[in-house]
Amino acid sequence: MFIYLSKKIAIPNCANLRAVAWNNDQGWIACGGDDGLLKVLKLESAAVTSPAVNSATSAVSASSNALDAATPGAGGPGGAAKKADGATPSAPSQLSMNQTLEGHQGPVLVATWNQQHHKLTTSDGNGLIIVWILYKGMWYEEMINNRNKSVVTDMQWNKDGQKICIVYEDGAVILGSVDGNRIWGKEVKNTQLSHVQWSPDGKFLLFGTGGGDLQLFDGQGTFVSKVPNFCDPSGNVKIAALDWYNGCKGYIEPGIPCLAVCYETGKLQILRDDKDAKPVLIDTNMKSLKMKWNVNGTILAVSGLQFVKNSQGEEKETCVVQFWTPTGQFLRSLKVPGKKISSISWEHDGLRIALAVDSFIYFANIRPDYNWSFFAHDVVVFSYSKPEVAESTVVFWNTKTNDRHTRRVNVLAAPVRKLLMITSAGEHCLIISKADDDSQQCILTVYNAIGTPLETKYIEFEPKFASVSRTNVFVASSDLLLHWQFKSLANTKMSALDAIRRKDVRERAFHIDDISIIGSGDGGSAIADLRSRTDPIVCLTASETVLILARQSGALHQYIVPSVTLDNKYTIALRPQSVGLNSNSTRVSILDVGGVLRLFDLERKGNGNNIIGPAAGSMSQQVAAAANSSGSSAGAGPKVDGGCLLDFERKDVWDVRWANDNPEMFTIMEKTRMYIFRNVDPEDPLNCMGYICDFEDLQVKTILLDDVMKDPEGPIRDAVIHIETKMLRDVRTILSQNGLMDAIQFVEDRPHPRLWRIVAEAALELLDFQQAQKAFVRCQDYQGLQFIKSLQKFDDPMKQKAEIAAYCTQFEAAEKMYLEMDRKDLAIDLRIRMGDWFRVVQLIKSGGGGDDLLLEKAWNHIGDYYYDRQRWLQAITYYSQGRNQERLAECYYILEDYESLEKVASGLSENSPLLRNIAEKFVSVGLCDQAVAAYVKIGDIESAVNTCVQLNQWNTAVELAEIHHFKEIEGVLAKYASYLLAKNRKWEAVELYRKANYCQKSSRLLFELAQEAASTNQSILTVKKLYVLAALEVERYHSIAKAGKGVHHETTTAALDGLLAEDAQNIGDNKFLDNVWRGAEAYHFYILSQRQFYRGDLDAALITALHLREYEDIIDVKTIYSLIALVSFHAKKYNTCSKTFIKLEALPNATEEQVSMYEDLALSIFTKYKQLDPKGSHVTCTNCMSKIKNSDTVCPHCRINFPTCIASGRPIVESIHFMCHVCKHRAMEGEISGMSCCPLMTAPTKRRKTSKPRTAARNHARTAPPCTHLSDTVLRDKSLDMLDRICGLLHSFDLCRLLVRFGQHDQLEGRDLLTLAVALAGEGGPTGLLRIPGQLDWAQGRAIPMLFEETVRSGQLRVVQIIHQEALWASWTAETIDATACGRNTELVKWLVQTRPTSCTARAFAAAFANTDIAMLDFLRNCFPSEFAALTPETIEFARDISVLVWLKQHRPDLFTAKLLECTVEGGSVKAAIWLVNIGGIELTAATLVHTLAKNRPDVLKWMVTTKGFKVGTSAFGALYHCKNTHALEWLIHHENGSRAGVMVNKFAASGKDKLVNWMHTRFPGCVTQCTLEIAIHIRNPLLVSSLARNCLDDCGLNLLSARKLAAKTNADEKIVRALKCKPKGKTEKKSDKGSDTQPNAAIK
Repeated sequence: MFIYLSKKIAIPNCANLRAVAWNNDQGWIACGGDDGLLKVLKLESAAVTSPAVNSATSAVSASSNALDAATPGAGGPGGAAKKADGATPSAPSQLSMNQTLEGHQGPVLVATWNQQHHKLTTSDGNGLIIVWILYKGMWYEEMINNRNKSVVTDMQWNKDGQKICIVYEDGAVILGSVDGNRIWGKEVKNTQLSHVQWSPDGKFLLFGTGGGDLQLFDGQGTFVSKVPNFCDPSGNVKIAALDWYNGCKGYIEPGIPCLAVCYETGKLQILRDDKDAKPVLIDTNMKSLKMKWNVNGTILAVSGLQFVKNSQGEEKETCVVQFWTPTGQFLRSLKVPGKKISSISWEHDGLRIALAVDSFIYFANIRPDYNWSFFAHDVVVFSYSKPEVAESTVVFWNTKTNDRHTRRVNVLAAPVRKLLMITSAGEHCLIISKADDDSQQCILTVYNAIGTPLETKYIEFEPKFASVSRTNVFVASSDLLLHWQFKSLANTKMSALDAIRRKDVRERAFHIDDISIIGSGDGGSAIADLRSRTDPIVCLTASETVLILARQSGALHQYIVPSVTLDNKYTIALRPQSVGLNSNSTRVSILDVGGVLRLFDLERKGNGNNIIGPAAGSMSQQVAAAANSSGSSAGAGPKVDGGCLLDFERKDVWDVRWANDNPEMFTIMEKTRMYIFRNVDPEDPLNCMGYICDFEDLQVKTILLDDVMKDPEGPIRDAVIHIETKMLRDVRTILSQNGLMDAIQFVEDRPHPRLWRIVAEAALELLDFQQAQKAFVRCQDYQGLQFIKSLQKFDDPMKQKAEIAAYCTQFEAAEKMYLEMDRKDLAIDLRIRMGDWFRVVQLIKSGGGGDDLLLEKAWNHIGDYYYDRQRWLQAITYYSQGRNQERLAECYYILEDYESLEKVASGLSENSPLLRNIAEKFVSVGLCDQAVAAYVKIGDIESAVNTCVQLNQWNTAVELAEIHHFKEIEGVLAKYASYLLAKNRKWEAVELYRKANYCQKSSRLLFELAQEAASTNQSILTVKKLYVLAALEVERYHSIAKAGKGVHHETTTAALDGLLAEDAQNIGDNKFLDNVWRGAEAYHFYILSQRQFYRGDLDAALITALHLREYEDIIDVKTIYSLIALVSFHAKKYNTCSKTFIKLEALPNATEEQVSMYEDLALSIFTKYKQLDPKGSHVTCTNCMSKIKNSDTVCPHCRINFPTCIASGRPIVESIHFMCHVCKHRAMEGEISGMSCCPLMTAPTKRRKTSKPRTAARNHARTAPPCTHLSDTVLRDKSLDMLDRICGLLHSFDLCRLLVRFGQHDQLEGRDLLTLAVALAGEGGPTGLLRIPGQLDWAQGRAIPMLFEETVRSGQLRVVQIIHQEALWASWTAETIDATACGRNTELVKWLVQTRPTSCTARAFAAAFANTDIAMLDFLRNCFPSEFAALTPETIEFARDISVLVWLKQHRPDLFTAKLLECTVEGGSVKAAIWLVNIGGIELTAATLVHTLAKNRPDVLKWMVTTKGFKVGTSAFGALYHCKNTHALEWLIHHENGSRAGVMVNKFAASGKDKLVNWMHTRFPGCVTQCTLEIAIHIRNPLLVSSLARNCLDDCGLNLLSARKLAAKTNADEKIVRALKCKPKGKTEKKSDKGSDTQPNAAIK
């Protein structure tokens, strides 16, 4: 950063200033002083740069002068300028406003701006406060306030400008609003207030007292806390200044200090907030302090008086302004003439500061140290921060093409916390940042011109200085230096000495004083152990051959690169701030901390030749050598350690840049002036506010970084300024005024390649080829010589001039010449050579040049332009016009538009190599079908199968292999299977088996997974699921085998070799397949038993647990018998419990300790309880009719086995029961009646009633009961009059069984079942029926709900009440209410609701609407208001009566929408629809029309079209087309006078609707055209083609010859060709017309 005084404004009458305030928004400057002085000034805007010298000055009242004009320029005896020739900076030199505000009588002490409302508030020594407002360009009083008690010491507006806090010396505080109202006032007793500041969030106020205390109050004036004084804990020091940055422009980093407190002792503390316990402490060594933060809180300016030694060594009190960072780093100081600085204020952009000194206002310009650099000839890289974003943003801006590449700091190379610095050289840029972690590492990253990181390195220390060359990076802290060779030196020329010295390492770090510590950069411990020194490094610079490192003492270290060998040391009496090397590394520019520039010549070895620099060979090097030899002795100073400090000095310098092609030329920035030096002779200065980017070819490139940083997201090219040297300007002047020969003579005296090129171009414009050739020879431009030879071949001077204009980059003039010559082809060729394809397209389209191929080429190049800039949508537009399918595919892939990519693939030919590329793209995103289609199209079946395997689409892979006879599928599957098993990915192997229909292997793998889950003590429910899955796979295997589907065994053997080892004899497989459900059964009964036990059904739990004894090979024996023992104990089955303990004690794996525990537990139980089982319930064996226990699974008498119920665990003795159609397991009807899924496999049950198969012995022992034939007769004929004889023959048990048989028969309806039940009960009615089977299970399980449901449906209220009273049946739900509402029995509904409150569904309301039952609707609306409020238009779909709609209009008017009309139309009520439109107020829309057509309602359609005059659109015809309603279609086409017939018949033809096409032809003759026939040919429909050729030739005038050509062109099938060759009925073919070959394409389009 550099600061210099730029302007001084004198105040009239020498009145001393007390306050100055700069409005940061509009640029107004308010200055107040003694005797009521108050002025408002405004400076004019400055010109950015000017080639001329401006000497204007500004004046305010008495006088004004420019400080830098009076500052003497530096110079030496070598001809340097002593004075700047009256030059002034480009800072404002005029005042656009100078208004004196009258109103104050005493000295104006305080002035503050309201930035948001553009108001000025001032206060004087008498306590008078005035608020000023701007009106029509002048300032006027708005409000006045005078407390007349004390003096105002400070005033501050809050950040949003809505409140102002005023503090008085006597402790009074007033908080007011922007409109002048007082919000609150407070008296701080026994306290003198001197300062006030708002907190950044505006919630707190910080007061500074006269005693040196800092007191924090909230927004209501309540004391909160005190802020401690860390500078002087005793607290006896007064506060000199207080400033709290409000954060309006954001913070440079989170948690940055922003509260500055300055004490009269000169000490300063900067806190993060009022609670900060570790502030930044600074000792300024000044008094009478004032301070102010800049606009973004990055720099704190502190002014005061300081004792400074003059040139005679005397100490004198001087006004000084110091600049500090928030972290306490000193930046720079500025000496200001005068006795005292009374106030300071910053400009809105932080580039200037105003100082009130005595009776003057001094302005100082600030040149910030931006993080930026210039490289790669045209690229500017810079960083900036946004207030809302914590991290910095880096922009790589190509100033030539205006392309910008933005990178966030945290995504540059790694997550970082802070960007430290940017530097560059050649084609590379180095960005140094700090890692965002606790390691405190720093990151070095090398980038190219578009912001792509090339190499990255982490280092263990934080660098302060950096320099980079084409292949090397040098970074340094205060005492450490790191050399990193980021690019190979294989192609770099090195001398023999460098090759010997260079070690084969890419990085090394060493201490500046311990050169012996040199080694690899991975020696972190060595760096940590190095000692700090008192002479730190302050700057460094490097070239390809030399490294210069400067230290604080003035020592310069010279190293040889790349070996980093110390070559020399110099000591100079300077304190360097920056150093720079010239182009041949022989001279160093040294800029010290005071802005003084000196030049130093390095030691030259040999015979005057520098062996460090490159050998002179090029023209520029020869010019440099000549300048070096001619001016090396000019300005020579004393020798310093072999070097020479030149007698050259310039002051107030803040930027230096050496020329890249001339070691004697450099340019500097002095304040706002730019000087260009040749050796040490300066040219005339130029006004410039830019930063120097580059100096080459006698031209300086600068950039206005201040303007760029104002809008960093959109820099403009005008910010880059090119400044030519005086020689360049003189040559152009001589050429324009004196002619070519004088210019040649001038350049011969001052040779330079750039000057010779200018002369050559001037000679070419004059067509003086001889002089041009000589000039090209002098500048060694071989291409220019070749260009002259090509020009001499042209015989037309106009063509020569056009080519010369193009060569001189005057392309517009060259194109204009070609167009005037009527040679547009040459203009196009010119634009092609330029690469301006946009202009090429314009020229081609304007006519007269180019062809379609060239136009396509231009489109493709324009697409490439957008493609390179990642603007994919624009690129697609131009690639489509250029038919560049490859680039189109790439763009669609990047945009993830896979549908368009699929269309591209479908449009390619079968032999297109692009298909494979597209297929690979589909594979990369997992689109298997599209990839397979592409591979199949090019005939690569192997890649298609491999894609299916890779994407786990095994079914598709097998199908492809079968269709295309791909025999290698087995090897592919086996290979992938081996891979899965090697990775232990069994689940993926299972999926492979399932999709490939290898059910045996998938089930075996699932069985193994289940065993593993059981052995690892996973959830038993998970284990059961795995066993069920394994069993289901076996069932699927059986079903596939029965259906004859799946993969043949011979083809699967090789495919599954890599999965599981096969048993050679397959004995284990057969056993596994036969007992596959055993695992699922075991864990099912295990879970069921525990559920029954916790439910309290102990007997059922014990019965279920006893089944587990059959599954000891699956479940642990100890687990089984422990469960049986537990359940039998709680069920009081002590005999069973005793047997179980005996089994537990005899377990072979039981330890002695476990056996002892079993014995102790058994002893404690059976000494208290007898080993007896209570008598349980008995059932009758259905085979031998003997009594058996309900837990016996085998009858002890007839030895018949009973199946186990999977729902309850009990044996099934009934002959009629349920069997699952999947797992074939059985369950009792009463247990499973309330279930919707099979309990074993939790799959939806298919109600299959089955009886237990009878054995032959049983068939002989028991014949069919006598009721069988009679019941079959009743079921067949429904002859209920035979019931009396049936009842006389049957026992009560058989009667009940017959009733169940009737109920299960599908042919007997519910009403007949009810009648049959009542008849069976005799005169007792339902009550008698309930008494007969009351003791049986089925009565409570099924008969009662069945009878109750049927009586409810029939509406028999009395029967329902009897069932409710006798059977205590009260289990009805909302569905019961719905069913009752359907029966239109309001009384029954009321009884059901009152007896047992429940809810209903929309079905009840729908039934009431359909039945037009208003009474039912009123009752339902009153009983169920929430259900009524939730009704939708679909509920009222079948409301056909208008009275219902009138009732609905009264209670639910919100339902009268277009949806209600559509539902009514769908219900079929035209009358209701008419009422809704005419009276209901529902608007008839096109959507309703389409909906009507889709629902096939022609009656409503006719009413809508004829009565309402609705226009029928294409969507209506489409709806008729989809519903195939020919009557409505015919009516609609007739209604439209046949205007749509042709469109509809083409639609039908394109969709392959042959019958509809023939129907349209018969109904509307002439609708079939040649287009219809061509569509049929294109969709390859031979039936339709034949029908049209035979039947429509006469009526429609079809051209068969044209159709045959189209068929041949499209490679149609033979059937279509034969159909077109057939003779029409009684007619001959028509001859083809001209142009018939092009007609099919037009028809299809």
